[in-house]
Amino acid sequence: DTKVSALAQLMEHEVSDPGAIYARDFLVAGGLLAGKAEGLGLSSAQQEMLVRWLLDWTSDPESLLARVTSIEQAEDMLTKAGAWLSENSGEERYKLFSAIAHLCAVDGQINDIEKGFLMSLADYLGIPESAANEKLFEAVRIYLDERAARERPEFL
Repeated sequence: DTKVSALAQLMEHEVSDPGAIYARDFLVAGGLLAGKAEGLGLSSAQQEMLVRWLLDWTSDPESLLARVTSIEQAEDMLTKAGAWLSENSGEERYKLFSAIAHLCAVDGQINDIEKGFLMSLADYLGIPESAANEKLFEAVRIYLDERAARERPEFL
């Protein structure tokens, strides 16, 4: 068991760079809070999307998500990560915002509560409202286009 555990630890990875840590934390907290903003929690599609993205930062994303046990903890994590990223990150801020926008838009719409949440994320990251709106519209358009393609009737 000891040898198997040691071998398994060799395959695990966790980020150590502060920028990567704060980006990961922002994505974790933002993703979990996006489910709260929608009012239903994360759908299976959203959960799968978030887990897939987190694989860039950890080998066990499910465990990482499970460590956030309260809304307050997620909000605190988001505030700290957003402040650090706002001061120390460039283009990465826009990518993180876009990721959460896509997470919210996967159902083809963004409701008023989700939009308010996303605009607060943009504010945390120091992203101008016009740029945030562009990212939101882009995310919704992608999922509406996908849904329209799936639902388009086929004619002979």
